[in-house]
Amino acid sequence: MKRFPAYLLFFALYPALALWAQNIQEIGFPPVIRALAASLFLCLLLWLLVWLFIRDSEKAGLIAVIALIIFFSYGHLYESARAWSFELARHRYLLPLLAVLSVAWVVFVVRLQQTKRFTEFFTLFSLVLLVMPLYTISSYQLKAYASQQRQAPEVTLHETEGNRPDIYYIIVDGYGRQDTLQQYYGYDNSVFIEYLESKGFYVAKESTSNYRKTILSLTSSLNMDYIQELFPNLDPKSKDYTPLFEELRHSAVREVLAGNGYRMVTVDNSIKTAVTDAEVVLAPDAADLAERVDLNEAGLGLNLNSFEGLFVETSLAKLWVDWQVRQGKSDVLNIVAVEAPYNRHRNYILFGLNSIAETAELEGDNFVFIHIIAPHPPFVFGPEGEQIKHNRLFTIADGPYSQGSREEYITGYTGQVAFLNRQLMSAIDSLLAQSETPPIIILQGDHGPKGFSDDNVETSDYTENFAILNAYYFPDGDYSGLYPSISPVNSFRVVLNRYFGTDYPMLEDLSYFSDVVRPFDFLHVTGQIK
Repeated sequence: MKRFPAYLLFFALYPALALWAQNIQEIGFPPVIRALAASLFLCLLLWLLVWLFIRDSEKAGLIAVIALIIFFSYGHLYESARAWSFELARHRYLLPLLAVLSVAWVVFVVRLQQTKRFTEFFTLFSLVLLVMPLYTISSYQLKAYASQQRQAPEVTLHETEGNRPDIYYIIVDGYGRQDTLQQYYGYDNSVFIEYLESKGFYVAKESTSNYRKTILSLTSSLNMDYIQELFPNLDPKSKDYTPLFEELRHSAVREVLAGNGYRMVTVDNSIKTAVTDAEVVLAPDAADLAERVDLNEAGLGLNLNSFEGLFVETSLAKLWVDWQVRQGKSDVLNIVAVEAPYNRHRNYILFGLNSIAETAELEGDNFVFIHIIAPHPPFVFGPEGEQIKHNRLFTIADGPYSQGSREEYITGYTGQVAFLNRQLMSAIDSLLAQSETPPIIILQGDHGPKGFSDDNVETSDYTENFAILNAYYFPDGDYSGLYPSISPVNSFRVVLNRYFGTDYPMLEDLSYFSDVVRPFDFLHVTGQIK
């Protein structure tokens, strides 16, 4: 037996690394590990099975590499076929076509007299392929490492008479404004708004977000300025969010509050908007996130994470998803691959909601930042908190990328809003009751829902994208600095001026559209939002 062809390992590593490189802004390395391990195992297994039949290691490599390419590119080919030809984008057509091509290649390789040139070609090709994602990943990691060397602001506690109010910044992701929920979703949110007002909140009923993507919105609001001003040299063609995550972690608001003796408290929400170097980070333990399904109780723990779900969808395993999971042919597979990660997401949301009141018991002066990934998709709560059954692999994509129809989006979104409202009312009641000193609270959507919108600047609905819930609770009830159309970029300007003696001028409330392909290529759309 000759040596194993190294290029097979490179081809096996490439698909997972390439997919990670495309999503590295949102996904860390741990979710990628099992996909890499599974790819390497499949590579070795394919080569060994072929070698057992033909007893030629080089030819076995040439046959196995084409099998790997087809396996890992099937989902991409399927989606490309959908864009080109609806008829071809069916498994019963695409799969036989690829099978015929595979058989033809096997026959060609078996009859081949000299394999050296093909081996050299695939070796070189695999190395070139692998360089591209490795460059992206290493560049991102170096930038991320450099940004993390910046020290968190040092907290100097000041002597004060009595306790000062804790400050709560609660983001409910994708929570739309009352009038847009009624107009687009037929949902009457007046009960929740009236509840907030009865508790003494000021609700900005004409508020809009400054951006339509979470990281843009939160970086702007916590730095009290527009992205264009924070990063004047940002390339409109760039997709690198690293500088924004840095400014999110060490924001102007955090620095001002730290200088006034406040420590930052955050809650882990499983995505990168969590400020992991905060003075206090509340994170759920294994018991909080336990998937209450028989498979995990038996210790199998096989549930797919969001990256693995995406990885499956881009490979030949998409057949398994479509035929087994989506058609309900296997309850076991459905639990392992589909429902378990959704259950985990449910528990992260519940942990965040429960943490609102629990943080009232923390000592000292605290700036509490809680980002709850709801009512944003995926929809995991019905109106009464019941579990929603899913027939698609887990994703937190929104709008046209959430994989559901418009009707499914409306039903899921309004159900999640109804449940979220009750949880928020309970949490706010408890927070106000348990706080020794009445807190300052900002309850805010980072952007609007996107059930009727897409990333096309000409067809996206700006009102739905940008109209947000925006409510404030000040202990003294004096809201003279607020106004109906205030946007997040001015929220902390008002709070810091009023309670900490700063003198920030109010900015013009503006909204900027950008899409996922060119997130920093901003279009001013303020005047087009109703």
